Amino acid sequence: PLVPHSEPRNMTTFTSLIQTPALSYQEIMMPTSCAMMIGFASGATTSGKLAGYQFMVENLHRLPRTRANWFFFQKTKNYKVILGGFKGGLKTGGKLGAWTAGFCTLKELFTLLPAIERRKSIAGALAGLNMALGASLFYQLRPTLSPRRLLLGTLMGLCAGLAEDMKAHLEEEDPPL
Repeated sequence: PLVPHSEPRNMTTFTSLIQTPALSYQEIMMPTSCAMMIGFASGATTSGKLAGYQFMVENLHRLPRTRANWFFFQKTKNYKVILGGFKGGLKTGGKLGAWTAGFCTLKELFTLLPAIERRKSIAGALAGLNMALGASLFYQLRPTLSPRRLLLGTLMGLCAGLAEDMKAHLEEEDPPL
C-alpha cells in the first residue's frame, strides 16, 4: 500500500510501507571482481602457454634458417602468445566471475529471508548447494558425480559463511586491553 508523503516543497509523493532491504553491493562486487582478476591471470597464463605450443607445432615444418627470419618467427610467436593469453584470460575470468557473482548473489538473497537473516553460514551452505546443483546441470555431469559435487558445494559454502559469521562476531566484541 502506498501512503502519501509530503516533501518540503509541498509536493506529494508516495512511499511504500513495505521496506525491502537492498542487496549489499560490496558483498557481491568485491568477491566477483577479485575472482575475475584471478581468473584472468590464470587463464592468460595457461592459454598463453598453449598458444605458444600450438604455434610451434604448426610451424615446426618450416623453421627459419637466417637470423632475420628467426627474429620474425619469434616476434610472430610472441604476438600469438599475447593474443591467445588475452582471449583465454577474458574467457576464464568471465566464467569464474559469473559463477562467483551467482554464489554471492544467492548468499545475499538467502540472508534476506527472516529465518536465516543473521546466519551467513546457513545462507552460504544453501547458496553453495544451489550453485553446485546449477553447475551439475549446466555441465551435464554424470549422476554418479553429482552427490559428491553437491556435498562439496555445500561444504565450501558453509565454510565461506562460517568465515563471515566469525568476522562479524569478532567485530561485535570489545577488544581486550
